[in-house]
Amino acid sequence: MIDGDEEGYEQIYNQLKGRCKELNSELRPPFIKFLQQNYSITVIIVGKKDENYKRCLESMLN
Repeated sequence: MIDGDEEGYEQIYNQLKGRCKELNSELRPPFIKFLQQNYSITVIIVGKKDENYKRCLESMLN
């Protein structure tokens, strides 16, 4: 799980895309799926859905 903070889903996706060659090209918020060293990894972005999964978890719980 990754906190969306100010980046949001698309910016986090683009950061991972630059690092991982085997990133699933489908955008399926809040999930990002990719392969790394023969491991299948699913990242879940935590944030407000209507704000592109931005916001930090701590502020949403207050």
